[in-house]
Amino acid sequence: MIDEFGPNIDIPFKVAGENLTGKESLGVVLNSDGKVVLPSAATDIPFGVLIEGGLEGEAVTVRVFGVCPVIVAGQYATPGVIGLDGSSGKLKKLTAGTDETVYTMGQLLEESDADADTISALINCMAPALGSVTDGA
Repeated sequence: MIDEFGPNIDIPFKVAGENLTGKESLGVVLNSDGKVVLPSAATDIPFGVLIEGGLEGEAVTVRVFGVCPVIVAGQYATPGVIGLDGSSGKLKKLTAGTDETVYTMGQLLEESDADADTISALINCMAPALGSVTDGA
């Protein structure tokens, strides 16, 4: 199981709605049956980051608040606000004026050198909110 410093809030009892083995550190959502799945689009409402995956029908663990490793979509020289990138479950740094239909999931805590890097992020999916991101200036 992925473990970073806390405090963290994990949901350890939700059921996978698809095979989520090997999908740890990706963003996940709840499907219409309340099961954990990868997103179908960047505009899906995020549930959190998968901490411990499993086969369809098995219990999985999702971090909804706290620090954990995430897999990013892209290279980022600076930390920033993040959201879902799309159906891959990777997280992307949101851009002011562009990503208003993407729900924020937290903040990157470090830079990434390349697409698909695993880096630390502070996740907060307790009450997802749409974009309205500032560029930090």
